[in-house]
Amino acid sequence: MKITFKTLWMCLVAVLVVSGCGYKETFQHWKTAKQHPKDAEPHYNLGVAYAKQGKLDEAIEKYKIAISINPNYAEAHYNLGVAYAKQGKLDEAIEEWKAAISINPNYAEAHYNLGNAYSNQGKFSEAIEEYKIAISINPNYAEAHVNLGRAYKAHGRRDEAIAEYKTAISINPNLAEAHINLGFAYERQGKLDEAIAEYKTAIRINPNDAVAYVNLGLAYHTPGKLDEAIAAYKKAVSINPTESAAHYNLACAYSLKNQKTMAIEFLQKAITLNKRWIENAKTDSDFDNIRESPEFQQLVKSVE
Repeated sequence: MKITFKTLWMCLVAVLVVSGCGYKETFQHWKTAKQHPKDAEPHYNLGVAYAKQGKLDEAIEKYKIAISINPNYAEAHYNLGVAYAKQGKLDEAIEEWKAAISINPNYAEAHYNLGNAYSNQGKFSEAIEEYKIAISINPNYAEAHVNLGRAYKAHGRRDEAIAEYKTAISINPNLAEAHINLGFAYERQGKLDEAIAEYKTAIRINPNDAVAYVNLGLAYHTPGKLDEAIAAYKKAVSINPTESAAHYNLACAYSLKNQKTMAIEFLQKAITLNKRWIENAKTDSDFDNIRESPEFQQLVKSVE
């Protein structure tokens, strides 16, 4: 059994007001904040500059100062939430996005990111509500349509999910993630030709999208088009050598082609990247051809 690879939730990290993020710009914002310590905006702008440089602790400090000066600074709450989310502090991020929304109920990006946070927590009903609000504020919010589709899918509402992906594509035909998700939905319905077409469109938009190549490989793998599947998986690995699912699926495909040496080689690579693959391999029917071989048994023992 090959391993299905899915896309990640689309996330929006909007940084507002400030352009440029080099040393000179940062120094200028620092200087302005120093000269106007009771003005919230310079502190906020300095926080944005720090965030663009990846200095999240410094950014958080400056956003907090801006909020202490002006508690109703919705953008500062929003970007503080973004910084927390980047640090993996999802609960803190949620509180800041809620604060931004309480100040500005029409803050579409805050609703969208709140929806993303709920999705990451498995709270899909809450996520759906937030995505819907974001879309009601901005009907052309393509990313929100994509993630609303993902949330519908998590609820088993596949037809509604497909409708949202199609809406996203109608808004932005070059949104690769929408094509990948639509392709995945078609694949789950057994519509492999349609799935392949969507994955190929995503690849045309973004030739360096490893996820699209893995999913394209899966769509070929299912009906036994193993040479096409292998080519797609190899392209995924060339783009992202650490993508363990691509290595694993290569091992599956080579096993089905009775190419034991190649199958063992890629299974070893997959396990090196993520040891969980050995548990899959023990029962995966794709490895029935090689499971009793000394090489396979030795690989299993080396991990146990």
